[in-house]
Amino acid sequence: MNTGTDGHTAASAELQAEVDTVVPQLRAAATDLESVEVKSAAGGFPDSVLKSISAFSNGRGGLLIFGLSDADFLPTPIDIAKLAADLASACSDDLEPKVRPTVGICHVDGNPVVAARVPPLGHQHRPCYVRVEGMNQGSYVRVHDGNRRLTDYEIHVMVSGRGQPTDDAKPVDGARLEHLDDALVSDLLRRLR
Repeated sequence: MNTGTDGHTAASAELQAEVDTVVPQLRAAATDLESVEVKSAAGGFPDSVLKSISAFSNGRGGLLIFGLSDADFLPTPIDIAKLAADLASACSDDLEPKVRPTVGICHVDGNPVVAARVPPLGHQHRPCYVRVEGMNQGSYVRVHDGNRRLTDYEIHVMVSGRGQPTDDAKPVDGARLEHLDDALVSDLLRRLR
């Protein structure tokens, strides 16, 4: 990774520039944005952020910022080292598939915050979901300033988008050989040959 003369990595500098750009936008809008989620995290790592990571991963990606009040977007006291470590662990252990955000320590109004750029997952890996909730209940998408649970249909479309669907190759529960129509089976075999 490239390191600048001030000791910051190129990734940290990019994160800082992104934070510098979005914080005034957040304050002007007085709400989170579709691509930005803010958590005060004054009490530690908020488990609710897993839904945001899922939503960002299933969409166009997004930016998480820990250490700003979600009411006025002013800095709050946080344990930056623990939050950064907890975020990395949660992305690895609590989501399926694992998510690998770029995490860095940035500054807002001279105070440290933890920022993380969550990349969008490739279509062949979607949906990303909160493991303990399972795919059908733990898959989210970002809409405006919040996370919305994906419908069964949306999940099916994402899973089908991974490649050629194989639903027709799955066994049908309760089906027996005598349920097959001999004429149709013979016709199918003739066409296949």
